[in-house]
Amino acid sequence: MSADVFSVSSRDLQTTLIDNTIRKYTTEYIRVALKLVAFLAVITGQIIHVKNLPVLTNVVTSYEDKLDFPAVTICKPLSTATHPDLGPFENDVLMNLDIKNRTFFTSLSDEDYARIDTGEIYQKRFLLEDKFLRFCVFAHNNCSHIVKTSLVIDYLCETVNSVLPDDWSWSPESDTTTTGNVSEGFISRTPGLKAGLILFLKLGSEDLGVKLILHEPDEKIRVVNSEFLQLSPFSENYIGVEVFKNKFQPSPYRAFGDRKCQVTTGDFRHPLVPTGKYTLRACQDACMIESTRNFCGCQMDYIKKHTEEKMCDPIRIIDCQTKMVERFLNNSLSVPLCDCPFPCEDLVYDTTLSSSPIRNAMDKDRGNDVLVHIHFNRLKIVSTEQVPDYTTGDVFASIGGQMGLFLGASIITVTEILELMIRCLYGWMRGDLRKKPAGRT
Repeated sequence: MSADVFSVSSRDLQTTLIDNTIRKYTTEYIRVALKLVAFLAVITGQIIHVKNLPVLTNVVTSYEDKLDFPAVTICKPLSTATHPDLGPFENDVLMNLDIKNRTFFTSLSDEDYARIDTGEIYQKRFLLEDKFLRFCVFAHNNCSHIVKTSLVIDYLCETVNSVLPDDWSWSPESDTTTTGNVSEGFISRTPGLKAGLILFLKLGSEDLGVKLILHEPDEKIRVVNSEFLQLSPFSENYIGVEVFKNKFQPSPYRAFGDRKCQVTTGDFRHPLVPTGKYTLRACQDACMIESTRNFCGCQMDYIKKHTEEKMCDPIRIIDCQTKMVERFLNNSLSVPLCDCPFPCEDLVYDTTLSSSPIRNAMDKDRGNDVLVHIHFNRLKIVSTEQVPDYTTGDVFASIGGQMGLFLGASIITVTEILELMIRCLYGWMRGDLRKKPAGRT
């Protein structure tokens, strides 16, 4: 009887131990499985986040000992007033082109219409135009001798501090082209008015003001648009300048919503901007000129007489060219006509304009003259730079951290598991090789 009791008690104890062991390992397996599921869920979320290529934006303000001064381009509409050095017929053509009087041209005889050369007329008027930038001083040094004049689609423009060669110029005596030497840019070593740029503009009585824009010294301005500041006649203007640098991550990162930027440094050359610095504005302006030229079927860059392309006749200018230019400037085109990528690096000059009438009452005799003071408020650069939110090292560090948090594992654990798997695989392959010779005997 006691032996039976002892036997039953041993079986019950053994059963209890087995049940407890199964329950213990089952609970442990469930716990490990739940940890593994949580680990995989967190890692999956992080992988999806990393796949979207997130970026961080760093803003740094640095104070400099010196700053490169921006180039300044000032434009006013090309005068269509009669000029004694132009013939009556040429003066009539210019005046009626200015007011877009289509009736005047349709009423001309075929012979008179055929002898209109709009390119030659515009170029003659351009060469006869009085230069309106009469006085230029930078940091107490005269800079009037390095002012560059150009014709920018019906505007007479003068640029100070451009480091580009002179524009292709045309003269009545020759159709050859010449270029000037590259000039060195201005450098400001102190902020404020005394170290800035002073410009005096002599305007005519019919002029209603001028347009001004600050840009990089190696950027060419080809179109006058809404980015220009409007300066009124008989005014004194103070323009304070702040410099901002932007740097975005190139493809596959997204810098502008769903858009990607293009690295434009180094050997990059865009077909629409073969010379000078590539900027989005330069590309879009060149796109407008090129697309209008292709759409209208004639040349509209009148200063380039040396080209063999057909110049636009008056009817094409009024009916086609003007409308296309207006559509570009108003952004009313339904589809972009050119591939103009956003640059990954660009420089922005933020301006603050304050204007007042010319202070000296005796200066009223100057009529429509304009005085402009341009200066840096501070010698500082505000840099905005995008950096990847996750690098390769960050990804591995995150995975390792989650493994330690959820599984209590580390890189050493992972290497030990890999080593065990390799040993098991090696042992299995070695045992399989041993069995094959025995099977043959």
